Amino acid sequence: MVELRTLKDTTATISDEVLAAFKTSFSGRVIAPGDDAYDVARKVWNSLIDRRPGLIAQARGLADVVAATVFARTHGLLVSVRGGGHNVSGSAVCDGGIVIDLSSLNAAALAGMVKMSNEKVNVRDAGNGGTIEGYATQHKVVTASADMNISAQPMHLEVTMESWTTDKVPTDAASFLQRRLGSTGFPMLDKLIAAQSEAVKGFPLRQVTRMKVGQGAGSLIEMTSTTNVTNVRKTNVAPSLFVVPADYKKIASPVEKMMGQ
Repeated sequence: MVELRTLKDTTATISDEVLAAFKTSFSGRVIAPGDDAYDVARKVWNSLIDRRPGLIAQARGLADVVAATVFARTHGLLVSVRGGGHNVSGSAVCDGGIVIDLSSLNAAALAGMVKMSNEKVNVRDAGNGGTIEGYATQHKVVTASADMNISAQPMHLEVTMESWTTDKVPTDAASFLQRRLGSTGFPMLDKLIAAQSEAVKGFPLRQVTRMKVGQGAGSLIEMTSTTNVTNVRKTNVAPSLFVVPADYKKIASPVEKMMGQ
């Protein structure tokens, strides 16, 4: 039996039978407090972060990600998702909930497990986006959908990316929001990224991304991510702030490593 923290900050008691069933459906490792690998698995790059999740699910493939997400949703659990574990705030690890650990995955491994068909991408100019932070904006909507087959389980994916942009802020200032991720290994996602890169011109003051994965008439996963840029102002910055210290060493990007580039 294990006790896990829920989204409502209460405790969910998971019986041994339910936990065993989850482990059976999960091809990766499920690590709990007291296991030999627990302390290593919960560590992140920032050593000041000392959080103790109730479970750590180390996914080996996309089917594991789906299984862990369904398990968490069924029991209303607090969830954190670990990629490279480099976020300085330690958001990859939650206290008492379940960590879905994706650190061993890369795009090539995922692409080999997923079959996609009926891939569609559409770009729509939604016109005047109104005024944000004192700037007139244009509203662009990029949508994508595809039928997926994951380990013989048919699913449907829908992604919508909305952007409200202005041409009154230098576009080079948007580089931190509009990174080109390159090839992900998923043709539909690559088309979506390319469409967004070509269609969304100017500085994005607001971006909303919605993803929905459905199976049959139901919904397995629904996620929404919103980015708002506030307090935009122009000021002089001392050139010395952009000088790289002599003792700094360039290392491979963990993002590029994860994406298999």
